[in-house]
Amino acid sequence: MLRAFCLVLWGVLLAQAPVQADERKVYFFGNSLIHHLSDTDETTVPHWLAQMAQAAGGHRFAADGQWGGFLRDFARPPGKPLANWSFRQVPGVWDRDRTGFAAAGWDAIVINPANFIQYQAADVPYDGDNPDGASPLSALERIIDAHGVAPIYLYEGWAEMSAGFPPSARQFRRYNAFNRGGISRLVCGVHGGGGPTGAARGADPPDPGGKHPVGVVQRWPPRRD
Repeated sequence: MLRAFCLVLWGVLLAQAPVQADERKVYFFGNSLIHHLSDTDETTVPHWLAQMAQAAGGHRFAADGQWGGFLRDFARPPGKPLANWSFRQVPGVWDRDRTGFAAAGWDAIVINPANFIQYQAADVPYDGDNPDGASPLSALERIIDAHGVAPIYLYEGWAEMSAGFPPSARQFRRYNAFNRGGISRLVCGVHGGGGPTGAARGADPPDPGGKHPVGVVQRWPPRRD
């Protein structure tokens, strides 16, 4: 299933330039939906993007990324991104101790919002401890201000499965419907219809990216009722 999600992401990244063998350098502001730490890199999106890039004509995929919480955590200071990911078969890009973030020459920046806040609109402030009244939309704007040096793509993941796992066939149908509804509306609200910077910036986005609708394309055989 993870490989199917990666196909969506790689197709968009590859479309940015001609088809000849070349390189893509991507930074991820992510969480365990993109990099699930285990004893194998096969539970990570960058690993499969690198494999698909090579298989699609000898393209080279290089990446750095970080955990660190969710969208509004990435938007908080201080300073440089953390770049605390590494992979066996995916080369890194950025020497954080020697150069600035923009100097790495990123082709894209991928951000995945939390997957449990889709019960309200993207411009509504987060519930709970939120002294600055941040919303998903305002958090993204802060990331753009600080690190918007390349097209920014939103990784539209899948909602948490509150019904338990594995679900029944009926529960899985309801779960798929929910992924096509609440979480998709949330990401589209942040995305704004003109790249994620469209909603965050209004009519003049600096360099719009897009969104990767991975959650709405997932398929796997659940157990029967």
